[in-house]
Amino acid sequence: MDKTEADELGTYRAVHLTARPIDALLTDVELLIVGLPAAPDTTDEVTARLDDALKNTLVQLRDAGLFLGRFGETLVLDRLPPPYMACSLLVVGMGEISRLDAPAMGILSELAMRSALKLGRCAVGYMVKPPMLNPLPDNVALISREVMAGVLRAIEAHPAIMRCAVLEWIVDDYHVHSEIAKAAMRRELAEWKG
Repeated sequence: MDKTEADELGTYRAVHLTARPIDALLTDVELLIVGLPAAPDTTDEVTARLDDALKNTLVQLRDAGLFLGRFGETLVLDRLPPPYMACSLLVVGMGEISRLDAPAMGILSELAMRSALKLGRCAVGYMVKPPMLNPLPDNVALISREVMAGVLRAIEAHPAIMRCAVLEWIVDDYHVHSEIAKAAMRRELAEWKG
């Protein structure tokens, strides 16, 4: 796994949570998780770069009606071609961006963690980016707490038997309010450990 410097978020059960910038193609993890909205987003450089490396597989699946990015829809792609460093890609449907609020982002993070646990992956990069329709610090903190709560709900619901001693969960640290987001995630984790 890529050992780039990460900010510690904490540990819950056998899951070690950190935050650091993730490069969608060059981060070495077993599972990379990305979000795909229902409507194509021409400003989404990450998804465009991913799909370019996949020879437009996501566009072809959308055009064929096989994966439309509906809320909660998932798709797993294994044995990714170069230049991908990740072994597998989990694409999570985000639905309509205008309807994504903090509780919806928590549901998506819970779905992503449940999937990672079921797939038995030990090193996971999480890049499901919330829409920053309201980038005020209080909203960033609320979304971040909901994302962490979703992750923790999935861990709590999962049987204790895991393939790995510790699952490394890396949250993409990508925006100007990242310090606020990380502090909010740490607060949520502290309350769960309570």
